[in-house]
Amino acid sequence: AVPTTPGAAPAPVPAPGATLPYAEIEDSPRFAWRGHLLDVARHFLPKDSVLRTIDLLAAHKLNVLHFHLTDDQGWRIEIERYPKLMETAAWRPRTKRGHRTSEQWDETPHGGYYTRDDLREIVAYAAERHITVVPEIDVPGHSQAAIAAYPHLGNSDVIDTDALGVWETWGVNPNVLAPTEEVLRFYEDVFTEVLDLFPSTFFHIGGDECPKDQWKASATAQARIAELGVGDEDGLQSWFIRHFDTWLTARGRRLIGWDEILEGGLAPGAAVTSWRGYAGGITAARAGHDVVMCPEQQVYLDFRQAEGEQEPVPIGWVRTMEDIYRFEPVPPELTPEEARHVLGAQANSWSEVMDSQDRRDYQTFPRLAAFSEVVWSELPAPDARDYEGFAHRMDTAHYARLDALGVAYRPKSGPKPWQRRPGVGGFPREGTPPRV
Repeated sequence: AVPTTPGAAPAPVPAPGATLPYAEIEDSPRFAWRGHLLDVARHFLPKDSVLRTIDLLAAHKLNVLHFHLTDDQGWRIEIERYPKLMETAAWRPRTKRGHRTSEQWDETPHGGYYTRDDLREIVAYAAERHITVVPEIDVPGHSQAAIAAYPHLGNSDVIDTDALGVWETWGVNPNVLAPTEEVLRFYEDVFTEVLDLFPSTFFHIGGDECPKDQWKASATAQARIAELGVGDEDGLQSWFIRHFDTWLTARGRRLIGWDEILEGGLAPGAAVTSWRGYAGGITAARAGHDVVMCPEQQVYLDFRQAEGEQEPVPIGWVRTMEDIYRFEPVPPELTPEEARHVLGAQANSWSEVMDSQDRRDYQTFPRLAAFSEVVWSELPAPDARDYEGFAHRMDTAHYARLDALGVAYRPKSGPKPWQRRPGVGGFPREGTPPRV
C-alpha cells in the first residue's frame, strides 16, 4: 500500500512531514501486471524524463514499465559488442512530422541512446518504487535501424541492405531480419548484454508486424524453410521466436511478445501481449499461455481524446477518459480457469506523434489515472461503473496533484492554445472501435 498513502492525503501533493489522521488502510491490487509501455525508439526521451515517468507510474500504482527500446526508427540501448548500434542505428537524419500520410518533415536530426550506467540507474530507480522494467528488443520485424548499422542482418539476397538507413517515417516496414545462424548469434550477443542490465523475469521480444515478402523472395529464407521443415514463412517466424524462447528459458527468463507470435505455434512457457484486440489474448489464455491485455481499440494512449480539429495530431479512434475507465481486461469469453492466465493489462504510448515530453503528458494524462483504477481495483462490470464518482475525485483532488507535479495533461475543456498542433497531419478513425 506504499503508493496508496499519498493518494489519501489532501491535494495537491503531501509535503514532507505531512501527517494523516489515524487510519487503517486495506488495499491490494486486482492484477499483478499493471503496466505502461514507453516508446523511446520513435522519439528518444532523456534519462531524466524516463525517471520522471517512473515517478508518475508509481504515483498511479502501476508496477511495470514496458521499455520499447528498438525499432525501425532508432536503437536506444548501448551494446558494447556492437558499437555501430550506437554510432549509426541510434540516429536518423530527419523525421516524418505527424502521421505517416503527412507530407511534412522535420529536417532536424534525431536520436540518442542510454548507456549501460543510465539503464542501471533507471532499473534501480524503478525498483525503489516497486516497478519492474521489462525491456523490449523487437525482432524479427521493426529492425531496420539495426540492419542499417549491420547490413548482413537483413535479407541481402533480395535487397541492397548496404543502402538502408535508419527509417525516417512510420508504418509497417518491409525490411526484416534474415533467418540465418549469423543473425541468431548476433541477437544472442545483444540479449546477453540486455539481460545483464535488466533483472526482470520477462523479456519482450516484439514479434509483431513482420511482413513475409522478403522471406518469400529470398533463396536463403526458402532454403531455411526447407531445411527446418517448417512449411512456410509463418513457420519460419515461429522457429525464430521459439529459438529465443528456448535461449531465454535456459537463462531463467520468460519470453513475452505481441500476439502475432501465436501464428505458427508458440512455446509452452511464452506469454503474450494482446494488442490487436482481445482475440489474441483469448486464444493464448485458452492454450494455457499467460496474457497481458492491451487492445489498441481500448488502451492505446496515442489515440485522440476527442472529436474535432483542435486535438493535436489526431490519430485513431476517440478514446476518452470514460472509455478507458470502462475498459475490462478480462473478456467474458474466458472461463474462470482460463481467466487466471490474464496477468493484467497495460496502456501503450507509442511515440510516432509524440515528439516532446509535453506531447507525451497530453496524450497520457489524465487517461492513465482511469487506467490505473481499472487495473488496481475490483470494479463492477464496465456499464455499471461509477464514472461520475471517479470524475468527481479527479476534479476535487487528482487534477490538482497533476498540476503540482507539472504534468501537461489534457484539460477537460480541450487543449490549450499551446497544446494544439495546427497543420500537422493526423489520421483519425471514425466511429466506435470494433470489439475484436
